[in-house]
Amino acid sequence: PGRIIHVNVQLGDIVKAGDVLAEVRSDEVAQIESDLLKEVLETEAQMSQAQVELEVAKATFERQSLLFGEGIAARSDMEKARGEFEKAQLEIRSLQMKKETNVSSTTERMKLYGVHPHEVARLLSTKAVDNTFDVISPRNGIVVDRQVDLAQLIGSEDHLFVVSDLTRVWVVAQLFQRDIAKVRNGLAVEMTVEGYQDKEFKGKVDYISAAIDPTNRTLPVRATVMNPDLLLKPKMFGRMVVECGSSTALAVRAE
Repeated sequence: PGRIIHVNVQLGDIVKAGDVLAEVRSDEVAQIESDLLKEVLETEAQMSQAQVELEVAKATFERQSLLFGEGIAARSDMEKARGEFEKAQLEIRSLQMKKETNVSSTTERMKLYGVHPHEVARLLSTKAVDNTFDVISPRNGIVVDRQVDLAQLIGSEDHLFVVSDLTRVWVVAQLFQRDIAKVRNGLAVEMTVEGYQDKEFKGKVDYISAAIDPTNRTLPVRATVMNPDLLLKPKMFGRMVVECGSSTALAVRAE
């Protein structure tokens, strides 16, 4: 939840994975960062103290081991020193696990808000709380929907953008009932649209509906068509030809 303070893209803009689409100011995210930073700093302080105790315990154990080897110290003193040394090692590992758990849980919590994990890494490296975060594009594609404007208040349930990879598109055609038996998944298709009469787009049938469309008594058939140059646009109308078989005939050249 927060307020939009920057919007960097418009409808139709081509973006890459990692591009910043917008920037949000959020007091809730700032509070989460503040809580994590407080826990991390406290844990690191405890680790510093534990490290000092570890070094003392190590030195004591080494000294007692040396004295025991020379027959000066009792075995019980050496074993006690060993126990203190191992206890100090366990304390360091426990604090390290505590820190990693706090960071991991906060990272997952931030991801629920759409905050990229690099924001947690930035917090830990700079030790500075920031009440803004970037809305990052998760993929290469085109901005086909934008639901936000500058200064708009948003909630965690709001959809801000839709980024679509249009290098492959779905084409849905209406199949006459008399042709239903001829079409199956995997058949090649060619598609043309009015804007590019001299260009054919190729693909394959990958879905045949299980129900007739009641409005026109036809069967919806879908094909995935390659669109590497992004010429096909959403909601375009066109004509799709399904290559459903072959025939042998006696023919004479036109000339």
